[in-house]
Amino acid sequence: MLAALWFLAPVALAAEPAQSVVLVGNYQALGVDAKRVTELEQALRAALGSQPVKLVSLEETEKIRRGLALCGEDAACVGSVGERAGARWVLGYGAGKVGGSVLVNLLWVDVVRGKTVSTASRKVAAAALPTVAGALVEEVLKDVVLVEPVQPEPPPPPLPAPPTPPPAVLVPAEPAAEPASRPRCSSGRRSPSGCWRAPTTRSSRRLRPTGGRR
Repeated sequence: MLAALWFLAPVALAAEPAQSVVLVGNYQALGVDAKRVTELEQALRAALGSQPVKLVSLEETEKIRRGLALCGEDAACVGSVGERAGARWVLGYGAGKVGGSVLVNLLWVDVVRGKTVSTASRKVAAAALPTVAGALVEEVLKDVVLVEPVQPEPPPPPLPAPPTPPPAVLVPAEPAAEPASRPRCSSGRRSPSGCWRAPTTRSSRRLRPTGGRR
């Protein structure tokens, strides 16, 4: 019977750690066509899709894109922009034309500390920008812990000790009341409830049988 009801027993489920929120944004683009920059960002977001992270939406990213451009590679500034977007990390990227190629730089910024954790860079042809996104993301995340362990809740504080009762006070017992003395009988018999007095008559003669001896 008990074995058949095993499935009714409550099962403790392990708490799943919350996903880290990542903001992906361009902080610099020099001499590179805007279309190529957009393709690079889409490829970077797709590469992060296989990681245990949640990306800030494109709509929200557009609202703070100008702030990233003003920050450049200043990690503290980039971190403050990421904080406004509700992100834990910022993947900032810059693209600049160098001769006939494009140099791509990635910055992985810790929003809490306002510091750059890791970097990665590649020099490729403009048309090949999306193809290097996966390798760049893998390199920049090589030593980054994305999923932070869940800290167990501290145990509740111990209950206060019960108050110490006051010492017992011994009260002397009252002496037992003495039973009331029965009245002393002047005449008659004593009965359990008091005295019994014989009726008052002049005399009471004892009848003797006739014909007998006087």
